[in-house]
Formats: sequence, structure tokens, C-alpha cells
Amino acid sequence: MSFDNIMIFFTALSPIFISMYFVLDSFFNYNGRAFFYLGFLLLTQILAALFRPLIGRKRPWILNKNKPGDKQQAHDFCEPFADPFSGIGGGELYSAPGPHAVFHTFTFVYLLLGNLQNPNHPGTGFIIFQLIYGILDMVFRWKSNCSAPPDIMWGMVVGGLCAYGLWSLFYHTSSFGKQNVFYAQETNSKKCKLNKKQQFRCTKIKKRK
Repeated sequence: MSFDNIMIFFTALSPIFISMYFVLDSFFNYNGRAFFYLGFLLLTQILAALFRPLIGRKRPWILNKNKPGDKQQAHDFCEPFADPFSGIGGGELYSAPGPHAVFHTFTFVYLLLGNLQNPNHPGTGFIIFQLIYGILDMVFRWKSNCSAPPDIMWGMVVGGLCAYGLWSLFYHTSSFGKQNVFYAQETNSKKCKLNKKQQFRCTKIKKRK
């Protein structure tokens, strides 16, 4: 297996890998943050699918009335699984907003907003990793004729706006929301850590004779 094939595999399935990570994170930390994140993501993907006919960017092989050929060959890993939202509003005919761009931008904004609320910024490392992973995925989809730049841009706009709106509504309406977004508050299962301004103070107790 070549390096290119490995990269194709990991980028094409990146939404599954990242979603599984969040589910495991919630499982081990005894919270439901992943399920709220996935619920908001599902709603965003449905809204994106409804936007497809309004944007009206038809897939190239449909626009040209032919199937992908040697000059416009979509890679086998463009859609490793059937698009569950393709039947919404005739969305199977259209390519924008790109679902992978929606996913990665939604995830990045959703995580970033929570991380900014925490003075310790515990999610910075993973957010940088997810950003690089998302960029690699979108570059792969562009180079492999899976998505054109306008499809990716539309996906970024829809994913980013929905993430900001849904996160803000959830976080600012109740304390429950504040506890169930990623990185905004530390979970009880995490180890106690001192920030830079806190210190332990030890005192010596004399024994009574």
C-alpha cells in the first residue's frame, strides 16, 4: 500500500474517525457532549442539503450530460458511502455546499468557540490537528475532482455559520449548555491541575508531647 493510498483512505474517512473520537471522549469522561455535537452537525448537514437546489451548482457530469470519464474522473473514495442527504430537495444533482467542507468547518468553529471560553484552552492541540486534517481532506477532494473550490467555499460558509449559531444558542441559554459543549468547562473525571497563578502551600505541624 502506497503513501498516497494511505492518505486517500484517512482523508476520505476523516468525518467518521473524528466523530468516533468524540463519542469515545464522551464515553470515557461520562458526559453527553458528543451527542449534542452530532445532533447539531446532523441538523447542519440537513440544512446544507436543502441549500443545494437554491445554490444550483450541478455536478459536472450531470451539467455536461455525461458520466465521469478520463478527463473528469471522480475518485472512488469521493463517496465511500452513499450520501444520506442526497434525496433532500433533489440534492443528488448538486455539489454545493460540499458535505466534507461543511463537516470540517462546523467542527473547527464548534470546538474553537468552546476552547476560547476556557482560560486554560485545553483543546488547542486537537483543534490544530483537526484543522490540518480538514485542510488535507479538502485539498484531496479538490485534486481528485470530488469537489470544486466553489463547493468547498459554500460548505465552509454554511458549516461555519451554523456552528456559530447553534453553539451560541446552546451555550448562552443555560448552564446545562455550558457543561455540554467541548472544552468550555473541565469534566470532573479529569485530573486536578493548577494554573500558573495557583500554588500549593505547605505548613509544618508540630507534634504535641
